[in-house]
Amino acid sequence: MGKLNILGIHDLVHDPGAAIITRDNRIMAIAEERLNRVKHSDYTFPSQSIAYLFKALDITDEDIDLIVVDRTVKNRVASRVMDNYQGKICDIPVVTINHHVAHAASTFFASGFEDAAIIIVDGAGEWVNYDGCEGVEDLSLYHGSGNDIRLIEKTVHYRDKKHGYCYGMGLGKFYAKMTRYVGFDKKQEGKMMGLASYGNGDLLNQPGFSLKDLIYFDEGKISVNPNIVWPERSLEDDVNYYGFKQVMAKHGKHYLKAVLNRLNYFNVFNRKIKKHKGIGNIAGIAPPVKCKFPDFRFPKTNRLRDECTLPDGYYVEVAHYAQRALEDALAELGKWVQIKTGAKKLCVAGGVGLNIDANSRLVSDCGFEEVFTQPGSSDTGTALGCALWGAHVYEKRDRFYTMRNSYLGKEYCDAEISSILGSAECKKSDNIVIDTAKLIEEGKIIGWFHGGSEHGPRALGHRSILIDPRKAENKDILNLRVKKRESFRPFAPVVLKECCKEYFDIPASSSPFMLLKGWVKDDKRSVIPAVTHVDGSARVQTLTIEDNGRFYEVVKEFGRITGVPVLLNTSFNGPGEPIVESPKDALDCFNRLDLDILILEDYIVYK
Repeated sequence: MGKLNILGIHDLVHDPGAAIITRDNRIMAIAEERLNRVKHSDYTFPSQSIAYLFKALDITDEDIDLIVVDRTVKNRVASRVMDNYQGKICDIPVVTINHHVAHAASTFFASGFEDAAIIIVDGAGEWVNYDGCEGVEDLSLYHGSGNDIRLIEKTVHYRDKKHGYCYGMGLGKFYAKMTRYVGFDKKQEGKMMGLASYGNGDLLNQPGFSLKDLIYFDEGKISVNPNIVWPERSLEDDVNYYGFKQVMAKHGKHYLKAVLNRLNYFNVFNRKIKKHKGIGNIAGIAPPVKCKFPDFRFPKTNRLRDECTLPDGYYVEVAHYAQRALEDALAELGKWVQIKTGAKKLCVAGGVGLNIDANSRLVSDCGFEEVFTQPGSSDTGTALGCALWGAHVYEKRDRFYTMRNSYLGKEYCDAEISSILGSAECKKSDNIVIDTAKLIEEGKIIGWFHGGSEHGPRALGHRSILIDPRKAENKDILNLRVKKRESFRPFAPVVLKECCKEYFDIPASSSPFMLLKGWVKDDKRSVIPAVTHVDGSARVQTLTIEDNGRFYEVVKEFGRITGVPVLLNTSFNGPGEPIVESPKDALDCFNRLDLDILILEDYIVYK
């Protein structure tokens, strides 16, 4: 049998998308939000993503040999795939795989590593039966070798479907709940990470906040004690997830008290442990006899109201506390899995994989020689994982791919770009690299569009907003005037890889996907203040000519002009929008935002 054309699909709840691996090893991937322009695209089948990939690769549904879908809620997704195609490809195998396996495949098979430990941490994966315990997975550890991904350990939080009880919570859910408690919306954990840097760690020494009592770690299992962290305001958001819908309906606005009364943690736990021996260990929660958790709740206070100012000190410290707890837990986990597997390399994915600070702890504290984090660590990356699993596990295709950059979207030709410009004031540049660098040096805010779009939620130099990092005021200009977001949000510097050590201390030799926290060197903080966070940190992206092409050349030219081979880079999108995908998206966004110049490949567009 020859090689297959494989379609990978993620289709559930949020961040749907599709990926295709062709018979000749071409790879493309896209998130549905980039095309329908609805951020996260909750409960949407990725029909536009599939059509986009078919057109870009010049194939049809008749060319597809295998469909792989990650399984998140039972097996309904397979039938939805078939329903969407209305029976056109009923003769093509449709394989469903575990959600965390899709995450694992997305990072291990893209890493280029032949052998590696794999850590997957997210809010919630699939409902599974593991070691006799039915519940939701939120942490999975694997060992990848060649074309094989072997499960080592999994944390499943037990749920009593009849009564809605859930014992403990995972790291991802904990961080999400803390994010909501501070005052941010769903899926805004990145704001929490930026805010955490302003804290001093005051809560870490307060009674009832001990990290030892908050997080239980035992032989590759991690659980957060809900008795310590059960913020009132975030409970409302998770009422259905934790099975409290009936309670809320019965008790109305007074449901919280009723829920807490029903959730008497120790009593419920003791009842269940008699029925299910060892459930505490299976669920990753210490039995009550080993851990005497304090009966503590966060006090009622007003949430963040002004999104352009720093919250009061209490919420800043809550953010710092949550971030520290996440980092410490992952560091312990990384040390354990390194010893357990003996692997010298580590792969990371799942939504928590986008936490830059936590990634840095995994790199610096756990003894691995190399760490690869999938830039599409969120659920949008599982479509790529499905396609890679199909190629290497199902088909047994030889390993062929190392993700050196994330540019997996289609490239747009000159005719496609010129056709949308219409009456726009523009010119075609003879040397767009030199012209762009000069415009940035002159203080212009640039919308930058080049090549295929990035895979994942971060702009990495193909769909970016660029500005001079040497002027401290540029941070506030971008935050408040252009992006219209909180003033405490940090920005990422992009730097030539060969110049990185001159400006930054990072825990690895490179950071191509903006997934590691570095530190701006003391003598450079006054040189690049716009990308230096309040604690002296920076979310660094390193560039090479081989992997980043024209974007590398722009930064290099800016360095030649100014002596500083660094630019401030942020995503090309407006408030609440996904990153732009097409030239039309870029032009529309440019006209809405307070940008000075738009670079569309070789075209310079003015206002």
